[in-house]
Amino acid sequence: MKAGPVTVRQLLENRQRFCVPIYQRHYVWERDKQWAPFWNDIRTKAIERLNGRERRFSHFMGAVVMEARGSASSRQVTSFQVVDGQQRMTTFQLYLAAARDYAKQAGFDYTVERIEGYIFNEKQHLMEEPEVEKFKIWPTQYDRELFQDIMSLGRPELRKKYLQHFYKGRDRIYDYKSVPNLLGAYGYFFDRIRNAVETDDLEDDFAESIDQDEEAEDATPVEDQDRAAMELRLDALYEALIEEFKVVEITLEEGDDAQVIFETLNERGEPLLAADLVRNNIFHRADARQENAEKLFE
Repeated sequence: MKAGPVTVRQLLENRQRFCVPIYQRHYVWERDKQWAPFWNDIRTKAIERLNGRERRFSHFMGAVVMEARGSASSRQVTSFQVVDGQQRMTTFQLYLAAARDYAKQAGFDYTVERIEGYIFNEKQHLMEEPEVEKFKIWPTQYDRELFQDIMSLGRPELRKKYLQHFYKGRDRIYDYKSVPNLLGAYGYFFDRIRNAVETDDLEDDFAESIDQDEEAEDATPVEDQDRAAMELRLDALYEALIEEFKVVEITLEEGDDAQVIFETLNERGEPLLAADLVRNNIFHRADARQENAEKLFE
C-alpha cells in the first residue's frame, strides 16, 4: 500500500477516473451533518486567502482509499476503484459544479474554464468512451444520471429537466430534504456561493455564516458591486477547496485486501469523545506555537 497526503488539486488535476463500485451505497451526505460544516470550513479558508493571512494549517478531510484498475486499451483513461471516500469525493465535485455554474451565470468565463479542469478529464477526442471517461468521478448506478446532469448540463438546462425540484419562477432548488441528495448538495452550495460573492459575507471572519435559506435568498447585495472584487471572492471560494483541503490518498497494491482495510478504517477502534478532540486540538496548536505543553497540561 502507498499512502500520503495530497491536496484536492493534486487528487483531481490528473487525467484519471475514480469509479465507485456498484455495491457501495449511494450519496447520503446531508446538510446539517456534512454540507454546512464543509461550507463553513471552506468559508473560513476563503477569508484567510482574501485577507492575505499566513495559512499554517490545511483542512484535513480524511482518507481516500483506491485500488488501481488495469486498462483494456491504451486509449482508456487510467481508472481507480474507490474503496473508501466516495462521499467526500462526490461532495468535492458537487461543490465545484456549483461554483462553476455560478461563474457561468456571472460571466466569469476564465474561472469556469479553470474549475472544469477539476471536473472533466482533458483530451476527450482521444478517449475510447468519451461520454464515460470524461468524468473524473463515476458514481454508482443509482446516482449516475443525476450526477452526470449536474456536471454537464449547466444551470438553465438542469432547471429545465428537474423543474419539479425548483421553486416556480425562481432560480432556486426546493428545501434540501425534499429533493435527491445530489441535487440538494449542489443547490445548497450554489446558494451559499452566490450569497458570499454578492454580499459582504466574506469580509468579517467573526460574522456568523448565513445558513438559513430565507436569509440567503433575501440578502441585500453590496451596492455598486465591483466585478473584480466579486471575481476575487469567487476564486477564493473554489481555491480554498483545491488548495487548502487535504486527504490522505491510500493506493492499494497487489496483495492488499481492500475489504479488510475498509473495515479497519471504518469499524475498529474506540470513537473519540468531543473532549478528546478539543484536548488534542488545543495541544496540537500549542505545540505549533512552541508553547510549554507540560505546563499547559498541568
